[in-house]
Amino acid sequence: MSLRLFILLLVSGCAAVREAENDVDLADVDLAVVGGEVVTAYGAEAVTDGVVLVRGDRIACVGSRAECPAPEGVRVIDAAGGVVAPGLIDA
Repeated sequence: MSLRLFILLLVSGCAAVREAENDVDLADVDLAVVGGEVVTAYGAEAVTDGVVLVRGDRIACVGSRAECPAPEGVRVIDAAGGVVAPGLIDA
């Protein structure tokens, strides 16, 4: 599976997207997708050099590096030069 397809599928499972100001617990984050242009399903402007933090099978935070800092030691996928966007949703 290509990295871009993986990222699209990853973001498509964003049933519990929360922003950083909602007290995201960074201690439990498993994965950080960083550096890509993050497009959400809500129609807001894309976040350049954005971050998607994943905890278990849920999206924990979506935003800029300042809003969603990746914790030390977490697995990081570098999405620089790519687009991170919602993909197909299994309804």
